Amino acid sequence: AAAKAPPKGETTLFMGELEQGLDENAE
Repeated sequence: AAAKAPPKGETTLFMGELEQGLDENAE
């Protein structure tokens, strides 16, 4: 799924979810 750039207010949350997803994939 292509992710659109989130609004400024949601950028931090968006990046946090991305990092969590990467961490889960690393396990």
